[in-house]
Amino acid sequence: MLVALLALVGGGLDLMSVSNQKASLQDLADGAALAAVHELAVTAEDAERPKEVARYYAETSEWALTKFNAQVDLQAREVTVTLAAKPVTNFPEMLSGMEDLSATATARLSGRGGNICMIGLSPEAMSTLRLRSRSRITADSCAIYSNSTSESSMWIDSTAEVSADLICVAGGYKGGAVSGNNLDEDLRSSMTEDCMPVSDPLAMRLKPTVGACDFTNTVIKKSKVLGPGVYCGGIVVDGGKATLKPGEYILTGGPLHVSNNGTLKGENVGFYLSGPEAKLEFDYDSNIAVSAPKTGILTGLLLFSSPFESAPVETTSRRKRKRARRSDRLVSGVQQADHYIRSDNARRLVGTIYLPNGKLLIDGRKPIADRSEYTVIIADTFELQDGPNLVLRTDYHLSDIPVPAGVGPVAEKEPRLVK
Repeated sequence: MLVALLALVGGGLDLMSVSNQKASLQDLADGAALAAVHELAVTAEDAERPKEVARYYAETSEWALTKFNAQVDLQAREVTVTLAAKPVTNFPEMLSGMEDLSATATARLSGRGGNICMIGLSPEAMSTLRLRSRSRITADSCAIYSNSTSESSMWIDSTAEVSADLICVAGGYKGGAVSGNNLDEDLRSSMTEDCMPVSDPLAMRLKPTVGACDFTNTVIKKSKVLGPGVYCGGIVVDGGKATLKPGEYILTGGPLHVSNNGTLKGENVGFYLSGPEAKLEFDYDSNIAVSAPKTGILTGLLLFSSPFESAPVETTSRRKRKRARRSDRLVSGVQQADHYIRSDNARRLVGTIYLPNGKLLIDGRKPIADRSEYTVIIADTFELQDGPNLVLRTDYHLSDIPVPAGVGPVAEKEPRLVK
């Protein structure tokens, strides 16, 4: 009788446990569907990536899944995820005939458009996005991605701050304030850790042809009007004023350097920085007001540096990554900047800044790009220090400068469960 009683009690506990497990599996399906449909908001018409995100989300759980299926309906803007798993019981013999647990969830996008405005590309950097001192990023209507798989993928000092519609870090987050003082609440609402990295949306962008030199060692100390062409030795504005005609400016063998209260000004201009010596250098007392081309090979690209061969994006879960020797894969976060914007008067930077070949340092004490209709920045790694406020606006409707495919506005953004 005692054995029978124990079996009866154990079976009842098993049934309760199975019920709880089914609820837990349903939560997992809900989360996978929401994660996938959120990805659908930033990948436009790509149906495969949301499926990968849903699988990635589900397979990083503790469940031993026996079934995974994800269906993407681009027209309805929906993702349906179906999962199955064997129940875990204390008396498997009693419940041997029980079918696998299953759960299905459907999430849909609704609401207004979403945007991508900042991507740190490196999967190996100690911190793809590092904010020091009193620096800030204000990106209230767009998404920030950090591809570093480090536990400090985004590292923010206690006096720094980030405000964004979505923050997606492939590794972990370390440090201070995110969009205000209530860190826990803000993390839940805007940040996703262990997020699937985003591929470089401009990796296949055609590069301009670097031909013979049209100009050599161009140094502006007074006022001068410059025209498009190949600038060997770069362009140096040293205390003067360079007014740029619309077109494409190809720099090789030297930087785009502005200092000593120099001014760089032009509408519908694009800079291609070719080779290791072609760097972006806007110094503290420089004055910058430029916008990207509306036509041509640099359409929508304000600054484009020649890329280097980057490491493959890491897509395994953080749990699996912890088993790897992190020190063998991660690059030190204390490296010199390849490009820098230190200006206190770089208020108008309209277009996309694409620097896949190095670290971008943003330094200064005043807002940057805050008078631009829109600004998108993609770099290998970022560092902000001192007290700049990088403002990434998304008023695309106010500008006739096209936004490159893969960044900027995408259709609909607000995910919600519908089934």
